[in-house]
Amino acid sequence: MNKAESFDLLHDTEKPPRILIVEDENIVALDIKMHLRKYGFEVAGIFSSGEEVLAHIEEVKPDLILMDIKLQGTLDGLETSRIVKERYGLPVVLLTAFADEATVQRAKVIEPFGYIIKPFEEKELRTAIVIGLYRHRMERKLRYREELFSKTLRSITDAVVVLDPQEQIEYMNPVAESLLGQPLSKVQGRRFRDLFTLQSAVLKIPTLRYNNLHELHMEGKVHEVELNSSPLVNEKGERTGTVIILHEVTEQVEMEKALHQSELQLRQAQKMEAIGRLAGGIAHDFNNLLTIILGYSRILMEDPSVSPQVRTNIEGIQQAAFRSIHLTRQLLTFSRHQSSEYKTVNLNQLVRDMEKMVRRLIGEEIRVILALDAEPAEVYVDQGQIEQVIVNLVVNARDAIDGIGTIFIQTGNLTIEPGFSTVTGPMKGGEYVTLSIRDTGVGIPEHVLPNIFEPFFSTKETGKGTGLGLSTVYGIVKQSNGGILVRSAPNQGSTFTILLPSQGKPSSKEESAKPSAENLMGTETILIVEDEEYIRNLILKFLTPYGYKILDAPNAGEALLICERIQEPIHLMVTDVILPHIDGQQLYRRLNQIIPSMKVLFISGYPKKILLEKGLLEEKDPFLQKPFDLEGFLQKVRSILDI
Repeated sequence: MNKAESFDLLHDTEKPPRILIVEDENIVALDIKMHLRKYGFEVAGIFSSGEEVLAHIEEVKPDLILMDIKLQGTLDGLETSRIVKERYGLPVVLLTAFADEATVQRAKVIEPFGYIIKPFEEKELRTAIVIGLYRHRMERKLRYREELFSKTLRSITDAVVVLDPQEQIEYMNPVAESLLGQPLSKVQGRRFRDLFTLQSAVLKIPTLRYNNLHELHMEGKVHEVELNSSPLVNEKGERTGTVIILHEVTEQVEMEKALHQSELQLRQAQKMEAIGRLAGGIAHDFNNLLTIILGYSRILMEDPSVSPQVRTNIEGIQQAAFRSIHLTRQLLTFSRHQSSEYKTVNLNQLVRDMEKMVRRLIGEEIRVILALDAEPAEVYVDQGQIEQVIVNLVVNARDAIDGIGTIFIQTGNLTIEPGFSTVTGPMKGGEYVTLSIRDTGVGIPEHVLPNIFEPFFSTKETGKGTGLGLSTVYGIVKQSNGGILVRSAPNQGSTFTILLPSQGKPSSKEESAKPSAENLMGTETILIVEDEEYIRNLILKFLTPYGYKILDAPNAGEALLICERIQEPIHLMVTDVILPHIDGQQLYRRLNQIIPSMKVLFISGYPKKILLEKGLLEEKDPFLQKPFDLEGFLQKVRSILDI
């Protein structure tokens, strides 16, 4: 608080105004004193020099000073008035008998509250004092309101910018200076839109709750702000400017964006989980049917009485069944229920081994060109899954070619930096093996590219695609710690590049020695528990020719009766995991109490992974997934019995 503010607060404004007379002519001073008292003013004192005024002003506490320009001492009235105004903020009315131009110009500098030329009328004196006091009081009120307004603007957390009618900046509060990154002194008088760009963001983020959301662009930075503006209008209704209020919500918007994204991801995860359960269930039922189809077609193929024509028809059935197995693998991989068997695979050799099958898949009009890298291309993957990736990408390329065309299959090696961007996300740095499948087809429109890996998304005609091909590729590559790159344009073909960690992890387990086909015979007693009659009979037909004694039961109850009544040992129980009223593991525990030496082989259309997740199996439990072939089933049975 300066002296002027302190002096004003000490003064009691309810008393008559105190007027200080500064006049070096005593007669004039006394005459003025008489007139002042006549009009009800209180005379604070009479001084004849500027030095006296400055020495006693805080003591006499005047409300207004009548100051003669010509005074005794070294300070004249103008210099004394300047000092009084600067130190105490008091109003001064000048008195003088001289009105020359030089004096008037000096007087203008100090901005007196009045100017009276001697000799003056009594009425002039009174009017000058009243107007001076009134003006002083109004200026004090104005300063108070301005300071209050300024404090308010400085205190609020929103940015406030005031523009003139030409949209030039007149005022900014400190928050606006901070937000806009410029002090008022540097931008005052400049057009707002020349410095900053405001773009509506409501349509960009329609889910957010901000109606006036804008993006404020400046010097490469973007702030999310809620904008409100109002015109400034004078008493005549004329627009004198605009006040802009910017409420920064960058942090809130980012949080809401993140929340919105999380909600989308949650809904997507829930949708994927639901679809995954559906896919897993379909695959389970399908695998049971495929077990029957493949099993009985195998038995028919081994029947010497079957004619060549019928044998050809059976081969067609088998081919359809094998293609169906690929479909169920896609469903199970997509639902993340497919068990994985990782091992080191030479990608070059795998492509060579699949070349004939690939050529059969695409037909005669499309050429296949292999460009395999001379360097080793070994990766640690599930071979069946990578075969599925190649098949799906080749089929996708085939369908993109209208008539004659070419599919290029290429392998290579690539070193990438950490954070390398792919469709499946940023990659870890290191050595990778690449598998690229390029076609000369129609290409993929830009607006479609972001959706091609979504489940059941397809641009093919109804009946010509499941919409699972690329989503399955995505799932397998992601699970294999790999990445996907896509390059495509309309009428320029497409290139899908798969990145897999080079020799990602050497296998620590040696493959178990498998019994040869000559050693699959046996004389043991085997109990088959399977509620699907055709599968139960199929297993019986598999085992009987190899010397095994077979007992079969359609449910747990009959299996229990058999074990309680039989007098001879049962060496092995082959049971479906999913049975009516009880699961296979529970059944085995109960029967194992009756026949402790009995071993078990669990079978199911579900992969082992989902059975483990549901607690229906333990990791150590022997298991074989449907559909299984004759040799694989017999080898599994023999290996368990020989333990």
